[in-house]
Amino acid sequence: PSTSSGASSQSVEELRRLSRRLQKVHPNVLAKVLRKSVTTHGQDLLAVDKPFGVPMSAAPGEGPSIEEVLPVLAKMMFGMKAPPLHLCHRLDKDSSGAMLLARDLYTAQAVQHLFRQHRVIKKYW
Repeated sequence: PSTSSGASSQSVEELRRLSRRLQKVHPNVLAKVLRKSVTTHGQDLLAVDKPFGVPMSAAPGEGPSIEEVLPVLAKMMFGMKAPPLHLCHRLDKDSSGAMLLARDLYTAQAVQHLFRQHRVIKKYW
């Protein structure tokens, strides 16, 4: 009989396998994964479910990063002439969760200011 801790271990191991695969894909493939992971978007902001194991910024030997694929993601979502999306905050490589992206630099800076002022409520579980 399986236990809940056994099921949890299997889920964690499956996440690790998926993240290792994402670390080796072409940036366009990561952009497609992020496109499918958009949970909501409005005129100025998008919320995307960041995959576990994918770095926010490029690092040697890490594979594609979130920052690296933002221009491709913008074009996939808004057309070939769309300017790149902007990060509003960062999540650790080994974290998954809601990641806010802005369609312009002004909005990104406004959201970053809210984070610095601790006016954004973060929930962890």
